[in-house]
Amino acid sequence: MNKLKYFTAPWCGPCKVFRPVINELIDEGFDVDIINVDEDQELTISYNVMSVPHLIVENKCSESDDSCDEKVLHRVMGGASKEQIKQLLTK
Repeated sequence: MNKLKYFTAPWCGPCKVFRPVINELIDEGFDVDIINVDEDQELTISYNVMSVPHLIVENKCSESDDSCDEKVLHRVMGGASKEQIKQLLTK
C-alpha cells in the first residue's frame, strides 16, 4: 500500500471542506501524513507544493527494505473523491 502526504493550511477553505475525506482515510487505516504548509515550509518547498490542498502519493518502503526508494507516484492538486484517493493508495 502507498502513503499519502496531505499538504494543507488552517486558512484554506477548500482544505476545511476536504478534511473529512482525509479523516475517513485515516480511520480506515490508510497511511496519511498531514503537513501544515505554514509550519513545515521546508518540506513543502522540497515537494514543490505551490497550492493547497495538495496530495502526494508515494510508494511506502518498509524499514527493513534498503533497496526501496520512496518516490512520488501521483500528485493531486485540489480535492479528489475518497474512492479516487483509495485507488491511488492501493495501486
